[in-house]
Amino acid sequence: MYGIQKQPESTGIIALMKDEKFNLVPENLRRIGRRKTYQETPEHMSLKDRRPVRDEMKDKLIKAQHKEKIVSAAEIPGE
Repeated sequence: MYGIQKQPESTGIIALMKDEKFNLVPENLRRIGRRKTYQETPEHMSLKDRRPVRDEMKDKLIKAQHKEKIVSAAEIPGE
């Protein structure tokens, strides 16, 4: 009415210190709402969805390192 805007609700420790809240349940945190909307989008992919690719890349790396170790070990005695 007079150009006064309502202050956003305090969260976390500040809300406890001001006696506005009596526990730390993170229901009104903005990031929780953003996370929900992000997860509901069809394009959403988390790191859990990429685990098979990660495991495949790790296997390739381990095999390459193992092969490199064998080749370098075979070259040393022949010097």
